[in-house]
Amino acid sequence: MTIQIQSLWRLEPDKGFVPQRLQQLLECLGFWDISESPDSRIQCMMVVW
Repeated sequence: MTIQIQSLWRLEPDKGFVPQRLQQLLECLGFWDISESPDSRIQCMMVVW
Protein backbone atom coordinates (compact mmCIF):
# COMPACT_ATOMS: atom_id res chain seq x y z
CA MET A 1 0.00 0.00 0.00
CA THR A 2 2.75 2.40 0.94
CA ILE A 3 4.69 1.58 -2.21
CA GLN A 4 1.64 2.26 -4.38
CA ILE A 5 1.09 5.66 -2.78
CA GLN A 6 4.76 6.59 -3.16
CA SER A 7 4.66 5.53 -6.80
CA LEU A 8 1.63 7.73 -7.45
CA TRP A 9 3.38 10.51 -5.57
CA ARG A 10 6.36 10.32 -7.89
CA LEU A 11 4.17 10.51 -10.99
CA GLU A 12 3.33 14.18 -10.36
CA PRO A 13 5.93 15.62 -7.94
CA ASP A 14 5.38 19.13 -9.27
CA LYS A 15 1.78 19.16 -8.08
CA GLY A 16 2.69 18.31 -4.52
CA PHE A 17 0.87 16.06 -2.12
CA VAL A 18 -2.92 15.92 -2.34
CA PRO A 19 -4.38 14.71 1.00
CA GLN A 20 -7.92 14.62 -0.39
CA ARG A 21 -6.94 12.27 -3.20
CA LEU A 22 -4.99 10.14 -0.73
CA GLN A 23 -8.03 9.96 1.54
CA GLN A 24 -10.23 8.92 -1.38
CA LEU A 25 -7.71 6.27 -2.39
CA LEU A 26 -7.51 4.87 1.15
CA GLU A 27 -11.30 4.83 1.45
CA CYS A 28 -11.63 3.15 -1.94
CA LEU A 29 -9.04 0.48 -1.15
CA GLY A 30 -10.47 0.15 2.35
CA PHE A 31 -13.81 -0.96 0.97
CA TRP A 32 -12.13 -3.10 -1.68
CA ASP A 33 -13.13 -6.73 -1.23
CA ILE A 34 -10.26 -9.23 -1.22
CA SER A 35 -12.47 -11.71 -3.07
CA GLU A 36 -12.70 -9.36 -6.04
CA SER A 37 -10.30 -9.51 -8.95
CA PRO A 38 -7.17 -7.29 -9.07
CA ASP A 39 -8.81 -5.41 -11.94
CA SER A 40 -11.25 -3.94 -9.42
CA ARG A 41 -8.40 -2.33 -7.48
CA ILE A 42 -6.82 -0.99 -10.68
CA GLN A 43 -10.16 0.44 -11.83
CA CYS A 44 -10.69 1.93 -8.39
CA MET A 45 -7.31 3.64 -8.45
CA MET A 46 -7.93 4.96 -11.97
CA VAL A 47 -11.25 6.47 -10.89
CA VAL A 48 -9.73 8.12 -7.82
CA TRP A 49 -6.66 9.43 -9.58
